[in-house]
Amino acid sequence: MKHLIYFCLLMLSTSIMAQQTFEFSLITDGVKFTSNAIAETDGSILAIISEQDSIAYHPSKPTGAYVLKFSSDGDTLTRHYTFSDTLINFNNIFKYKNEGYLLSGNANKHNQDTNISFIMRIDNLLNPLWVKWYSYESKSGFSIKRLFDFDDEQMVLVGELSGSPLQGSHPFFLRLDEQGNLIDSSMYHGSNVGRRDILLSPDSNYFWYISGSGLDPLGWSGRNVFDMDFNYVGGEIIAAGGDLHDPTALWHQDNKFLVGFNTRRPGVPYQDDELKIIQLDTSLNVTGSNYFGTPDTLDRGCYSGSTIDFRHPDSIYFAGFKNNNIWPPHPTTVSWIMVGQTDSLLQARFVHYIGGDTYYQPYYIVATSDGGCFVCAGKWSPEKYVYDLVFLKLNNEGLIVGDHPPGIAVKRALVYPNPATDMLKVETALRNASLNIYDINGMLKNSCDLNGKSTTIDLKRFAPGTYIYTITNNDGQVENGKFIKQ
Repeated sequence: MKHLIYFCLLMLSTSIMAQQTFEFSLITDGVKFTSNAIAETDGSILAIISEQDSIAYHPSKPTGAYVLKFSSDGDTLTRHYTFSDTLINFNNIFKYKNEGYLLSGNANKHNQDTNISFIMRIDNLLNPLWVKWYSYESKSGFSIKRLFDFDDEQMVLVGELSGSPLQGSHPFFLRLDEQGNLIDSSMYHGSNVGRRDILLSPDSNYFWYISGSGLDPLGWSGRNVFDMDFNYVGGEIIAAGGDLHDPTALWHQDNKFLVGFNTRRPGVPYQDDELKIIQLDTSLNVTGSNYFGTPDTLDRGCYSGSTIDFRHPDSIYFAGFKNNNIWPPHPTTVSWIMVGQTDSLLQARFVHYIGGDTYYQPYYIVATSDGGCFVCAGKWSPEKYVYDLVFLKLNNEGLIVGDHPPGIAVKRALVYPNPATDMLKVETALRNASLNIYDINGMLKNSCDLNGKSTTIDLKRFAPGTYIYTITNNDGQVENGKFIKQ
């Protein structure tokens, strides 16, 4: 079947902040995936896309890879890359100084099971300048997480090298010259590192692997340190009140760094995952923290890329799941893309819930030069058994604004379940907000303050039927909607 590509594009702008916002959907019949994007100072955004020839959760081979570039007002162009009989997938894109970009990925020749890996440099117009191929005894190839430039005209790419499922993933380093020629490489053969992020130490003498599993025999979450010759120096535990699953690590301010990760809520006898952000100093003392999620639902950060990002240290963006479920999703399962912003003390300015009409799988969030953010998520299509891609450019209040409503619902408060039985939950980061519930005749049935992240409303005395709710704060009405009491 030929691919049917439908681009749903809303190009909207704010008059106050001169911020562009838009929504863009990429819909095809096959598997497609993106793991990262770059936001430029001119407002443009470059996302990497890889496509495969199967349906979700099934073995497949690459069919195409390209860069999808958004202008500041949402116009798009694509640049595809092919290499004769070699099929490729991208796994990351990096800004290379001010002279274009580096793309990393893996490839396989036709009728060959073992992958090879590559680094490709492209210019600012997305034209290829060179590509270098690297062969390792690996069925999955390498996945590069970070690029570090050095003054000696060398660069180090750091990530992991993956083998068969039984071999796991291990820390991996590539040292290249400016033309991509290999100077040396190294894989650490200790314990599996798991999902991770990498920081360069403040003195630029060490690489810090921030990981949910350590490289020592105990395998604790923490900081695993390598020197500039890629030798393992040692590991230290990060006592963050839970394991650091799928971390994103960024230097913040005053020699402190942030880690956004998934962890289990302390003290519960069952799995209740949350997204957590912590700030640490270089001695690994936790100097600030906050949870984003609520009891009794599985919440987590982004599926494959960055969970947190910022341009200004007092405006930290985060994204993730609300109602994360086991995959593949059931056709009736719904989730929300959770997008929020905190101040430098990790206190929420807003948390929005986007979607709720089907199952969404957030991939990454990128802070943009105009003060807003760019979010990508997969949107489950049970009929095709694939995720389509949804790209959202939001303003500094986390909204899509303009003369036309977006095709996807952006809620400042989440009211669920719907239909409801004995109770209704309301989640919002709004301060000094209140909830009013009316029956269909306009009679007020319940009123309460919403001063916490989650409020539970007892519906046992409500008669079955349809009810209308309004949520207001000091600025006036914020949202309204309806729910059904069964």
